[in-house]
Amino acid sequence: MLSRSFYTLFVAVMIAICAALAGAQIPEDVAALFNRAQDLHEKGDLAAAVEEYAKAIAVLPEFPEAEYQRAAALDSLGRKDEALKGYLRAAKLRPEWVAANSSAGSLLVHQGKYTEGLPFLEKALVSAPSDALALSAMTELRIKTNADEAVLKELLAKITSLTKNPRSDSVLRDARVALESAIAARETKAAAEGTVAELEKQLSSEPKNAAILGRLCREYRKASPAKALEYCRRASEAEPNNVDHAVGFAAALVQAKQYGAAVDLLRKLLVIAPDNWTAHANLATALFQAGRFAEAAPEYDWLAQKQPNAAAPHFFLAVVRDRLGELRAAMTEYQAYLKLADPNENKDDIERVNLRLPTLAKEIKKSRK
Repeated sequence: MLSRSFYTLFVAVMIAICAALAGAQIPEDVAALFNRAQDLHEKGDLAAAVEEYAKAIAVLPEFPEAEYQRAAALDSLGRKDEALKGYLRAAKLRPEWVAANSSAGSLLVHQGKYTEGLPFLEKALVSAPSDALALSAMTELRIKTNADEAVLKELLAKITSLTKNPRSDSVLRDARVALESAIAARETKAAAEGTVAELEKQLSSEPKNAAILGRLCREYRKASPAKALEYCRRASEAEPNNVDHAVGFAAALVQAKQYGAAVDLLRKLLVIAPDNWTAHANLATALFQAGRFAEAAPEYDWLAQKQPNAAAPHFFLAVVRDRLGELRAAMTEYQAYLKLADPNENKDDIERVNLRLPTLAKEIKKSRK
């Protein structure tokens, strides 16, 4: 069944075609071929329709309506490159035809050819400012090319005015949502950057403010481990009795790949706070990354016991046992991991485990002989 938006476009195209056929001197044999192609197209026999359109074009090469309809059928068949050639040909033959320009521009945009697609979309929107296909494609183009926020907001205002009616085109409603999300994401990022800048400015007048230092330590941990390391160190020095600052400093050391220093600090912290889960997790990571598997094993074991429904500790514990040659223990942990792992989030690791298990089973069987 045709969607409402496609049906509307289809009817508009048919009206334009009928008018064109009536006004132009189309030979009867060409008109017959075109009408047969239209019937096949409407019935959903796209491959046959393509052939009939091609026959009409062969007889009358400058036949934009046939070019466009053949391209639309090819588009529906997934033959995008051929469809694009047809849309471009139709737009060349009838430069002001909105449907041809919007279709050509839209397909170019979907193929990532933004520079090439822009002129077609702009031409379509000059003639038909509310054309849904052109506006939707323009939305994708502006978002993908990181257009200025002012450009996005202007486009959003235009689309919003066209979607006030609940029965408005669903394509435009999806475009509006995409624009709103893109603008919100930019504003959130700007706010976050502004917050960090304000904190750093405030810190210049309060260089030993542990709360600010701790916040900056967390903000920069992934984005800039070197900056995080400095802020975490200063926070820990400003409040030496605050375990959270010290753990943050250790986590920054791990992010900066300074595993030896991280291990030393975390072991001291765990004497003071033996049940600090974050400290154990970072210690396990530091030992694992440093290749100190025998030392990492009890840390992952502790994590698995404290959070029995968490899959990750079992995965790393399995790898550690495997590396240490503790094959039966590794098998047990791999199987525990597979029971707990999320099929979507942990897809790659699940595949690795499933590839390892048959070989591991053979190794275990061989070791028993």
